Amino acid sequence: RSFVLIEAIKILKQNELNFHVRVVGKPFNIDNEKLYKLLQEYNIKEDISFVGAKYGAEKDDEFKQADIFVFPTLNDTFPLVLIEAMKYSLPIVGSIEGAIPEIIDDGETGYIIKKRNFISVAIKLEELIKNDSLRDEMGKKGYNKFKANYTIDVFEQRMSDIFKKI
Repeated sequence: RSFVLIEAIKILKQNELNFHVRVVGKPFNIDNEKLYKLLQEYNIKEDISFVGAKYGAEKDDEFKQADIFVFPTLNDTFPLVLIEAMKYSLPIVGSIEGAIPEIIDDGETGYIIKKRNFISVAIKLEELIKNDSLRDEMGKKGYNKFKANYTIDVFEQRMSDIFKKI
């Protein structure tokens, strides 16, 4: 099954959860016809919006409006979008791929799931949807990790330290 998020949404809908998914970004290697057939078959067209690529203030607004960030990628080395999600205090559900397990602290700043495991994505999303305090706690921990590791100041300090050692 290649539509991990769609399959997870189907499960969330069956579990009668209140949610809406906004897919932000340019689709990559997606069979649109197959996608829309699944949305119709699963009766989830109203539960998901595809808003396309967003930049600058529009992208910031998407992060600000979000409660959870989901990134079940199959192929990404170091997705900067996860760092951005942490900047906005969002708990993250992401797949074991590239550096993602180093970015997400499983059970602390979000959840790491096996690639293509839509059932795990649905389980973790349901847990976060139902538990406001868990979402807030994970989001705060993610923000703290962002501040400690990923700001420009931290980067500059680390570069300076490297040059001093050399």
